[in-house]
Amino acid sequence: MYLHRPSRVRLCGAAEGLDVLRGIVCDYEMSEAAFSAWVALVLTPLARHLYHGPTPLFVVSANVRGAGKTLLAETAGVIAAGVGYRMVPYPKNDEELDKTLRGIVQEGAAFCCLDNASYEIGSATLDAMTTSASFSARILGTSKVLTLDRVPTTLVCTANSASYRADTARRAMPIEIEVQCARPEDREGFVHEDLRRAAAEQRPALLGAALSILDAWEVAGRRGAVLRKWGSFSAWSEVVRGAIVAAGGVDPIEARRGVDRQDTEGDSFEALIELCAAYQRQVGTWWTVGEFARAVDASTITAWEDYECRHVIALIGGMEGGAPNSRRIGRRLRRWEARVALTGARLRRSETKRRGNWRWTVDG
Repeated sequence: MYLHRPSRVRLCGAAEGLDVLRGIVCDYEMSEAAFSAWVALVLTPLARHLYHGPTPLFVVSANVRGAGKTLLAETAGVIAAGVGYRMVPYPKNDEELDKTLRGIVQEGAAFCCLDNASYEIGSATLDAMTTSASFSARILGTSKVLTLDRVPTTLVCTANSASYRADTARRAMPIEIEVQCARPEDREGFVHEDLRRAAAEQRPALLGAALSILDAWEVAGRRGAVLRKWGSFSAWSEVVRGAIVAAGGVDPIEARRGVDRQDTEGDSFEALIELCAAYQRQVGTWWTVGEFARAVDASTITAWEDYECRHVIALIGGMEGGAPNSRRIGRRLRRWEARVALTGARLRRSETKRRGNWRWTVDG
């Protein structure tokens, strides 16, 4: 397929292209796999018309504050989209996140960074955008529905020590910055003292390097790279991962090793359903969220220490973007309704409300 190249951009060899891109981020401490994942972030908006299928969610994460994660994401945006990239704060709750995502897609932005996620990354709309080839959503402020053949936007989130909801974790391509000091903002001796400016000034060469990697792979007929399968992202993998591996880079999927071991939401779900089952053994088959929350506050759930109960409930509050209360616990129970635990247990809600409240039970 045709790969658009602006007139000012010069192509080079694919391996040289990797070296050019490495030069602009040489001040960052990251593994070869993380660097390849960052290159994939640069290539994806440029290659979006070359494949039909979902695109993974990129996540720039750092082990300490001040490591430059936002700037690393922004540098990719400058190279891939010029002045057309978007930077927005990561919304405070799921509802605001879904509105923001629909607005970004409606706008047709090629590259968007959701900056500084302070709680677990994920939402229903985010999962839909990174799983389906096409996308449908109601246009904000109207009753009309926007339907797109493919999601045009490459999404990247930034976070410190990023964590994911269970369904989002399998869709994430992490880019981990591994700083070896406690106060990275105090470091000196950078090659690029003003990285944002350097990326803008060198954009023709950097864009040419990125396009060279893709062009060489397309000219070769996409042959010569052996790739490990990755779920729904086979079309993206063939184009983007294949181009990086063929150029001599590490397969970006190697950056996912840590994510594959992480399922924060799954662990929280298992703990919550155990706590609900323990409470249910004390009070009978059916109970309300308010009754459950009061039992946790009063530390009256047998066989569970007070700190254990409060830890589980605090995790639930964090997932819902605030301090734990009955409303947030109820929202989380509704999200997890009918989900099956490792023990075979599942939460079930009553068919009708009683005195204005849903009743809950743990089956199995």
